[in-house]
Amino acid sequence: MKRVLKTRLTWILLLGAVICSVLFAYIPTTFMYYTDNNGQTLEGVSAIRRYKEIREEISGEVTPEKIQYAIESVQETLRENGVKDIYELPSDVYKEKYLPYAPLIKSVLEVNVNPVTGMEPEIMDLNPGNAKDFYEDSLEKLISLMEMEQPNSDMAQKDAIEKFSNVPKPFYYYSGITADAMDYQPLLLFIIMLCCSIIAAPIFSSDYQTEADSILRCTKYGRNRLAVTKILSAFLISGVAFTICALIWILVTNSLFGWESLQTSIQMLFSINILVPWTVGQMQWILIIVSGILLSAMLSFVLFLSSICKTQVASLTGTLVTCILPIFLPAILPGSIGSWVHSIWPSGGLALQNSILYDFAGFDYLNIGSFSIWVPYAVIIVAIIQIPLFLSLTVYSYNHHKLD
Repeated sequence: MKRVLKTRLTWILLLGAVICSVLFAYIPTTFMYYTDNNGQTLEGVSAIRRYKEIREEISGEVTPEKIQYAIESVQETLRENGVKDIYELPSDVYKEKYLPYAPLIKSVLEVNVNPVTGMEPEIMDLNPGNAKDFYEDSLEKLISLMEMEQPNSDMAQKDAIEKFSNVPKPFYYYSGITADAMDYQPLLLFIIMLCCSIIAAPIFSSDYQTEADSILRCTKYGRNRLAVTKILSAFLISGVAFTICALIWILVTNSLFGWESLQTSIQMLFSINILVPWTVGQMQWILIIVSGILLSAMLSFVLFLSSICKTQVASLTGTLVTCILPIFLPAILPGSIGSWVHSIWPSGGLALQNSILYDFAGFDYLNIGSFSIWVPYAVIIVAIIQIPLFLSLTVYSYNHHKLD
């Protein structure tokens, strides 16, 4: 550990990860702004607080009564101003009469999307009386969605319907944290993975390159015990760095956006039909736990690469390719093949657009005949298998490494 921590690059990477933890928590607040009737523009935390004030009325349970009232209020505003679209409203009317109900209207429009054209209806075309069927309609929407997403898999359709049926209803909504803020968590996790992987890449290959391995291998504990010690040092350094950075992001993000917004159902933040039964706060912690597993799988693979590469350049190159390639895989591979590669690639669950967050928010299934498994489950199971597999191969490869 002392040897690894004495390297300047290690401290640069660790410091960079910590700085990113703070920046990625702060940056989403800069997207928040609100201009009052006096022309004064509130930005950042001030705007977040203002949104909490104007949306206090809809905070808490998303009941059919609240939804019906929101529809009726917005429709009345449109009629009074003689327009059909909210963006045609005068600025002050838009802020006073529409923004307070925007999260509920957005959810209603999503539930009533035309299943054939994929187009949302006009607000004036909504029937306020149908608000009582909001949650039943959301289930019907999921059924039609799964028929399009998984037309050849009855098991996938049934599994998705069962998962959504177990989601607690009514949903909860509290103004505060936004989808943009949550999007920065997988970005931070990717940066942490990249930094930790670069730190671990030369753990074995550096001794091969300097030929120190030829001396260490001759000592009493220079084989299995040394290999295990190297592995533990890489995991301990990376684990501490991962934990510190993840906690910094959670503390700073939630302090800026408000801890009460963690009670919001994840469906109200991203999409009504998300299958997981979690709040925003639960999602944050589950992402950290799952990402810890995925990072362990990636580090296991990096250490295996280091144990078979004769130079630091080779192990570092292989590490960077493994980390970065999943970013481009969705554009290269067709849907089903891309999902399979994403599920088994060591860094697949920590990629950017294909991170585990979007896996939990998606409806992708891996199909083998009549059997189907939800992609995030597959990613986690494969990662758990990869950890002991690659670590065993690492020790074996180190013990059987041949000197030139």
